[in-house]
Amino acid sequence: MLILKKKALQASLKDHVYGEMADFFKVQFPKAEVYEFIDNSALIKKIKIGNHKRVIIPSTTSKELCLTLAKNQVVQILIGSNKDLINIVDIIIDPLKEFDLKYFYGIRFLPKVLLQGQYADDIASYLQFPLSKLKFELERNSAEEILFEIVSLIYVMNWDSSFFRSNIAFLSSVSLTKNIEIYVQNFSESNDINLIQFRCNCHDRETVRLSENNKYSFVDIRLTMEKYINDTFIPVDKRKGLDFRKAVKADIEGLVECGQNLYYDSRYYYDKNFDNKKVDEFYSGWINKAVLGAFDDFCYALYENNKPIGFCTIKVKNRHSASIGLLGVHQNYISLGMGQYMLNMVIGELYKDGITYIDVVTQGRNYSAQRLYQRCGFLTLSNELWYHKWLSKVN
Repeated sequence: MLILKKKALQASLKDHVYGEMADFFKVQFPKAEVYEFIDNSALIKKIKIGNHKRVIIPSTTSKELCLTLAKNQVVQILIGSNKDLINIVDIIIDPLKEFDLKYFYGIRFLPKVLLQGQYADDIASYLQFPLSKLKFELERNSAEEILFEIVSLIYVMNWDSSFFRSNIAFLSSVSLTKNIEIYVQNFSESNDINLIQFRCNCHDRETVRLSENNKYSFVDIRLTMEKYINDTFIPVDKRKGLDFRKAVKADIEGLVECGQNLYYDSRYYYDKNFDNKKVDEFYSGWINKAVLGAFDDFCYALYENNKPIGFCTIKVKNRHSASIGLLGVHQNYISLGMGQYMLNMVIGELYKDGITYIDVVTQGRNYSAQRLYQRCGFLTLSNELWYHKWLSKVN
């Protein structure tokens, strides 16, 4: 990957932000090469000699250059907005622009490191945020992780490949263009990929169209929900005869039993190329690792007579935010209000530990899970489409 450095005679705040974003991406992608812009022809020559297929460019890049890069099948990642380049470049990231469902706009894509630099006050003023509040908001987002995935475009999922005994890649750009698809095809051939998993931006009509035209098959809707917790949260009273605590190794067998038959709405069951026994093993392994702190950080459990009847795995993202991984209630206790009771207990315990923001991902076809989270005050954050593209069948 090539990161373009371009001097501005009278640098604006956006120019400074681009410079710091470029530095951020250099840290995130240490193998990337930084190139000082001279002129268009020199840059094109540099790209061809180095066989660079991705380039990060500023919003001041000329339309002429972008058209030439597009013609040479180079994936262009534009930092900052330029309406003249919208239909030419492949990805647009602008943390200073107002939030937009189609593009990567807004503070969700502002790395925390930019508020440690010399332009922090200027950024906060531009966004009309007090600096302290902006820092607090960024503590709860995952900009670094999100941006890394977007710019990576595609990568091999090593654990999944090993578990399912097939080479699986994740198309992480969220957007799809003709040049991104060419990049993906070349990557897949070089790495002998069997399956590409793609989490698609459902608000980007062109991405959806290209996905379907390029034989990506729809398998699921990815629904992300969120909840902010503050002092108005009222903890629930403990129910007599029930115990609630973090699960330990001795509980794993009972927790796995609780989780049986709970995940038939997932994309792995929907995609009949996967063996159901392996999918069952995938979810039971997730519970096991959560209890041991090997994937999610820990697992809360609900007990009756010291036997687990429900569970909720948690991944702590930072000191103020966490994500719910898996949640389930034993089938014998469904429709008794146990899920809502347990989830409210989880929220209360996390709040005691300083967590003020929780998110969770569930399936679009899992209505019971959605209703549970809604009853506990969760609101929809985003909808995305899951696609699978099989290049050869799983072993």
